[in-house]
Amino acid sequence: MNYMRRLYGWFLVISTLLKACIRNLYIWMVTVDMLYGESKMKLSEIINQLDQFSCDDTIYAKQPWTFDSEAIVATEPDNGGIPNEATQIDAAYFLEIFLAKEFMGGWLSNLDSSPSSKEKCLRLIKYIENDA
Repeated sequence: MNYMRRLYGWFLVISTLLKACIRNLYIWMVTVDMLYGESKMKLSEIINQLDQFSCDDTIYAKQPWTFDSEAIVATEPDNGGIPNEATQIDAAYFLEIFLAKEFMGGWLSNLDSSPSSKEKCLRLIKYIENDA
C-alpha cells in the first residue's frame, strides 16, 4: 500500500506496510521515504541530519551561507546546473551529501567533545569557503 501524508511541511510516502508477529503480539510497521525538495529547511538542520540523506544528493542553500540559511537537499540534474527546487528558492550549490558526510566524519573524529549544531554548521561553511 502506498499513502501520502503531509506532516510538518514534509511530504511522507509510506512505502511499505509490514506486519510482524512477536510472541503473538502483532506490530504494524511502516517505512517512510522523504521526498527531498518538497520542504525547505535551515542549513543547520540538514547538516545535523546528514545520515538521513542519500549520498547521491546535493545540498543547495541561499547565500550568504549562515547557520540559518534556507536550504534544500535535491538530486543534481543529469546535465549539471541547479535543480528547479533550488532555483525556486534562489539557492546556490553548497556541497554534495557524500562530501559533507566525509568531512564531518573526519572533523568529528579529531575532537574530544561533541560540537553544537551551530558549530558543526559553521565549521562546514568555513571548510567550503576556504578549502573545498
